[in-house]
Amino acid sequence: MCEPEGFGLSAEAAKEYDRAVQVIGEFTELSEIQQIIRWMLVQFNHIPNEHKFANVTATMAAFTRASHDLEAATVLCQVHCYPQALGLLRSVYEAASIGRTMGLSTSMKMADQWVKGKWQPDQKARQFVRNVMYADAEASEIDAAVESYADTYSLLSKWAHITVDSALTPYADGDEYGFAFSLSPRFNEDFLVFTLNASYILGVYLSYAVYNSVAPDKNTSSEWRAVLDDLNTHKHNLKTGHVPQLIKYAEQMDLRRDDLVGSIRNSSEFRRHMKNSG
Repeated sequence: MCEPEGFGLSAEAAKEYDRAVQVIGEFTELSEIQQIIRWMLVQFNHIPNEHKFANVTATMAAFTRASHDLEAATVLCQVHCYPQALGLLRSVYEAASIGRTMGLSTSMKMADQWVKGKWQPDQKARQFVRNVMYADAEASEIDAAVESYADTYSLLSKWAHITVDSALTPYADGDEYGFAFSLSPRFNEDFLVFTLNASYILGVYLSYAVYNSVAPDKNTSSEWRAVLDDLNTHKHNLKTGHVPQLIKYAEQMDLRRDDLVGSIRNSSEFRRHMKNSG
């Protein structure tokens, strides 16, 4: 990567940007899942006037938003903005869940409300999982599925909101002298890989949401399913290489957070400190 004239990009910074692009380029599964999502959406991209029903339009709108957010998260990874990318992944999850729910005949009323501007909470998507997707399953299997969706939403919400995990842990460095915050994005290859793994998992989730909602014809359906199943070992089991990496880095982040938080003084000491300092 050449240093842009007049921007003062250091050789080390240029090297880090190059490395980020290289890591992203090597993450071929993410690129493939993005391509298959776009390929599926292209098939239904044009909605003629006579087919502009709420459920059709709302579903395509939600999936289009999810697709854009997934690609935007990758772009943010190129410039080391990992917490921002993870925040967008919650949008991918939410749009995929709502889009799938509104796209099926059991939730047409929900689509009517959505196009009129009424927000549809993720809880409705979880109700859809319980009442429709797993309607014939055993009670324990239903509860496990709903809990899994709720856990995913909570995990991603941690990054979408301003929490200690999203705002303190990635930016604060502590030593015997105190805290210093990073005011510019920093390259962190482990954090990059963690974010790309999360992007891939959400890409798989989105791809199956699209597949199950747009109701392709039998010939196209078998072709799509073959590609999806080649990228994913099972509909509800993500590739084993990704989940352990997510868990491992998340545990490292938790340890770092606990270390940082452990050195923070309670607010009840503030006034006493100010009085003594004065």
